[in-house]
Amino acid sequence: MNYYNELSNVFQSAYKHSTEIALLKVHNDIELNKDTGKVTALTPLYLSAAFDTIDYSLLLDRLPGWYGISGTALTWIRSFLINRFQSIKIRKCFSNAVPLFCGVPRGSILGPWLFTLYTTPLSSLIHSHTLNHHLYLDDTNVYISFSTADTDPSLKQLRDCLSDISGWMANNKFRLNANRHIPS
Repeated sequence: MNYYNELSNVFQSAYKHSTEIALLKVHNDIELNKDTGKVTALTPLYLSAAFDTIDYSLLLDRLPGWYGISGTALTWIRSFLINRFQSIKIRKCFSNAVPLFCGVPRGSILGPWLFTLYTTPLSSLIHSHTLNHHLYLDDTNVYISFSTADTDPSLKQLRDCLSDISGWMANNKFRLNANRHIPS
C-alpha cells in the first residue's frame, strides 16, 4: 500500500485504533513468524516530549512536498502554529508570555493530526530497510523476523535501520527516551 502521500499513515494506530489493536497487530506478526520457525527481534522506541518538539519550519516545509497541502489549507495551518505564546498560571498569578517556536497542542483537534503527518516519514525510512514497524502516538516498534541461520545479517539490518532512525530523530528534533521502563 502506498502510504507516502496519504494523510493517514497506515502504520500509525493512534487516533484510529486502540492501543490493544496496535499491540495485537505486532503480536500477531510475531506469532505468524514463530509458526514458520522464525524468531523476532523487536526494538521499542520511545520519544521524550514528542508533541512539544515538533519544529514548525520542518512541518510547514513537509506539508506541501509530502502531502500536497498548499494554498488556503497551508495558510490556515501556518496561522494555527505561528505566533503562539505560552504562560504559566500558579493560583492567580501568570508568568510572562513567551513565544513558542515548536510543539503542537496535544489537546487540540489539529495537534495530533499534525504530529502524525510530521512522523510519517519515519515509516518511509523504516520501510526502506524492509523492516516491520508500528507506531502508536510517540511509541514505535521496529522488528524483524528471521530464521536462526540468518541471525547475523538480520541483526545487522536492524542495527543499520536503528542508526538511520537515530539520525532522522536528531534531524527532526526528537529525543529518544532510552530510560523509559519496559514492563516485564
